[in-house]
Parts: sequence; C-alpha cells; structure tokens
Amino acid sequence: MLHQQHPLSEWKNHYQDLVTSLDLQSPENKGRKHPRLTMDSGAEISLRTGREISHVRDISPGGMAFYSKIPFRVGSEMVITLENAFNVLSEVVYCNSRKGSGEELMYGYRIGTKFLREEDGYRIAVLAMEAHNHKLAAVNS
Repeated sequence: MLHQQHPLSEWKNHYQDLVTSLDLQSPENKGRKHPRLTMDSGAEISLRTGREISHVRDISPGGMAFYSKIPFRVGSEMVITLENAFNVLSEVVYCNSRKGSGEELMYGYRIGTKFLREEDGYRIAVLAMEAHNHKLAAVNS
C-alpha cells in the first residue's frame, strides 16, 4: 500500500495499475476519463449542519456517488471520510431523487460529488481499490 505522502504521479500510476488488475474496463466505464469502482462501503459525510453516514455507490479519482436519506444542495462543499482513511474535500455536482427499489428507495437520494484536489481524488480512489482488492482476496482464500 502506498504511503500518503507520495507525489501525484505515483498515485496516478498506481491507480492505472489497479484499474488493469481489477478489470474496470466494463461497458459502464467505456469512454470515461476515470473508470469507476462500484463500492459496497460506508462513508461519513460532514457538512456544516452535521454528519451523516451514507452508502457509497461508486468512486473514481474524479469524484464519488453515494446514497443519502437527505438531499444535498448542488454546489455545497463537504468533507468525506471513506474507510477511516482520511478526509477529502468534495463539492456536490448533482442530487437526484430516487424512485427505484433496494438501496435507491431506502436512501431516497443519489448524490454525485467531485473531489476538489486532484491528488486527494487519486489517493482516495487508490485506497478504496486496495481495500476492495483486499476484501476480494479474503473471500477467495
């Protein structure tokens, strides 16, 4: 696992290696600048108005989507803590009301964010992918 003080270029290289090893070249990711990793993880979202524990839908170096029981205002900034790794500053880019089933109905909203610092985006994506890889290895052993 990379230590958190590596330069951006090392985070980018490690991200590309993980994309290849996790086979993220699915049709859903075709044409995307940053392939998304579908997650099954909790995240703590901190706003000035308080905190919420949410369910992460997917993540890439560009941003993250998560489900929430409360709506978030587009343009609002938040601090996201994922897997207790570190805090990353994000901005809400969309908030969609969900009228589906399962998690979408249970949470009510799907929120899309963009990471405000490029290095933070690559770092959190790499850490999430490594955690995902570790969970897969544990299941398969």
